Amino acid sequence: MLIGGVIVLQNQSCRFEIGRDGKNRGFADLSTKRDYCEPGLPFMVVGFGSKSWASSKVELNGDVATVSFADSPVQVQARLEARDSYFTLTVAQVSGGEADWVQFCNLKLKITENVGTLMNGAWNKEFAVCALACNDRTDSFGANGAQAHLCARSHKEFGLTGAKVAVLGVPQPKLMDVIEQVEMDQGLPHPMLNGVWIRKAPERFASYLMVHGLGEHNADQVIELARGGFGCIEIYPWKSTPSYEINPKLFPHGLAGLKQVADKIHAA
Repeated sequence: MLIGGVIVLQNQSCRFEIGRDGKNRGFADLSTKRDYCEPGLPFMVVGFGSKSWASSKVELNGDVATVSFADSPVQVQARLEARDSYFTLTVAQVSGGEADWVQFCNLKLKITENVGTLMNGAWNKEFAVCALACNDRTDSFGANGAQAHLCARSHKEFGLTGAKVAVLGVPQPKLMDVIEQVEMDQGLPHPMLNGVWIRKAPERFASYLMVHGLGEHNADQVIELARGGFGCIEIYPWKSTPSYEINPKLFPHGLAGLKQVADKIHAA
C-alpha cells in the first residue's frame, strides 16, 4: 500500500518501507517499534557489463511495483506480497534495456550481534531477519559477512523473471518456525529426519564433518573417518553456484552417483 508517498509492506510482526525515490526507508519490528533499516540504500540495483545502476524511482499499481534506474533504460516490475509472517518479492518483468542481473532485494540492517551468511539472515535477542530464496532462479546471499546486508539476485543466464525471495522479519524465537512455513508455502524442499523437520531434528545438532572433496571415489574412506563420532557428513557436490551443477570430477555419474553416495552415507 501507498502511505504518504511511501510504499509500505506490513504484516503481524514487521513493517517494510520503500520510498518512491527508490531507496529503502525502514524495516521495523512492530513489537518494539525499533527500526533496523540502514536507510538510504537503493531498494534495487541492476547491472550490465561492468556498470550498475541504483533504483531511482518506484511506482506502485496494486501489488506491482515498477522500478526505474537513473539513466539506465531498464525498468523492473516486481510483485510485492505481504503474508502473515513474511513478505515476498517476485521479478515479474524486465524491460526497456539489457541487464545481466537484477538485485531485487538489497536490505542492509543495523544488526551486528549475529549474522549468518549461509542462511542470509541476522538476529539479536529480540528480532530476526532472513532473505530466503524461493526458487532456483534466485541467488540469495549476504553481501558482507560482517554486516547484515541481505540480498537476492536473478541472472540473465538463468532467467531474470520469475525469481522470488521471501523476506522474514519476526520475533527471534519464531525464526525457524517461519522458515519452515516458507518452505511449505513456497514448495521448497522440506526434508524430514525420523519424522521431524531436519533443521529441528536432534540428530542435526551432532558434530558434523564438512568435506569439500567428497565424491564417488572416496566416499568409503570419508565414512570410516566419520565413524569416529560425527553425526552427519556435509557434501559439497556442485561445480558452480547459483546453478548448482554437479561437479563431474567428484560425481562422474552425475545425480545418480550423488544419490548413491548419499544413500551409502545414510546407511552408515
